[in-house]
Amino acid sequence: MRTYIVTDQPQLQSAIQFLLDHQPHFSVVDSIDPKNFILPQIEAAPPELILLDWDMLGQATIELLEMLSLLEEQPKVLVFSLRPEVERVALQAGANVFICKSDSPEKLVKVLRKLIEPEIQP
Repeated sequence: MRTYIVTDQPQLQSAIQFLLDHQPHFSVVDSIDPKNFILPQIEAAPPELILLDWDMLGQATIELLEMLSLLEEQPKVLVFSLRPEVERVALQAGANVFICKSDSPEKLVKVLRKLIEPEIQP
């Protein structure tokens, strides 16, 4: 599954990439530099999955999620944050799933597997 990691924290990006590199069915295509425009990068090379750091964009994440929902090829979106209270807002804005940054790597893998399960069924 073509995957983008969108965060401004290089250590977090590296940790997630390392974790996904050791999982079947995931291919991290790129890390998107949040200093550039995110949506044009996504439109230029559409991913199937986006791991999106809420803490990087805050409320602007809502607008990005709404714009992603209008794309012809809609990626699945996992939003992660240090603040569990943003889960409801993220899901209402269009995220498929939410996870806290403090959750274990095992939980992230479990959530991701469940998210992509329909795509990997024969």
